[in-house]
Amino acid sequence: MACKSMKEEFSFKKMGFSCNDKEKRSFYVSQWGQNRAVFFIYRLMIALLSLSWTISFYVYWSIHCKRHVANAYRYITLWSDFLRTTYFTSAFVLCLVGLANDKRNIAEQDFVKWLRGMAWYLHTVSVLSNFAVTTFYWTFVAPTMPDEEAFGIFSILLHACNSVLIILDLVIVAFPVRLLHSIYGMALALFYGVFTILLWRVGDTSAVYEILDWEVNPGVAAALILLSAFVGSPLAQLLTFGIYILKNKVRKHIHKYSSTDETNSMIEIKTEEEQA
Repeated sequence: MACKSMKEEFSFKKMGFSCNDKEKRSFYVSQWGQNRAVFFIYRLMIALLSLSWTISFYVYWSIHCKRHVANAYRYITLWSDFLRTTYFTSAFVLCLVGLANDKRNIAEQDFVKWLRGMAWYLHTVSVLSNFAVTTFYWTFVAPTMPDEEAFGIFSILLHACNSVLIILDLVIVAFPVRLLHSIYGMALALFYGVFTILLWRVGDTSAVYEILDWEVNPGVAAALILLSAFVGSPLAQLLTFGIYILKNKVRKHIHKYSSTDETNSMIEIKTEEEQA
């Protein structure tokens, strides 16, 4: 059975964002409960939190460090921040629409299918990009910076708390994870690599980061991009898939344990009634 499931996981259809009815419902509830209203509150709070972070970064930088705002398009950190905030926002809108449809007993509209696919895609690339940013920053960038800058509040939010939010969301949400969705992380890594090459060729900058210098160390830069795409992305997706499998097993165990307790309680009550 396990081998069959893994074989299905690598089928061509798993590259897309189609899902069955059970999987569709999983976008509107938590892994740990079926209450849509509670899950809606979670979606609202985490979307507002992520959005407030993003706004505060740009407000602060526009006042104290205008070059960060002017050069924001260069940095994969800010790409991943945008993807994460867009994912949380789209997932909140999807949850809101789903809750409204459920209240009014309305069938799923075509735009909801599109919105679900978009939220799912954004979830995938935001998970992979935020994990990559955290790993890349603390491995290659932070050691070259002064401590007060490397460990500043915004650096911590952008390069550590970002992955904390992603892991929290992975644990809470119920919708499926596909191993083959790692191709979207690969595509993003390759696209960013090509983008940095274009920045160098048009005279913008040859080194967005010190280790990613196409003029001084093109071999190292190319190796970093290729490793990120073909090693980092699959490994991060495998980690995400592992979390998905683990939480499903934990939930089944809890459900089984709760059902056993409930059955035992009913037996005890029935026995007491018979004795009375």
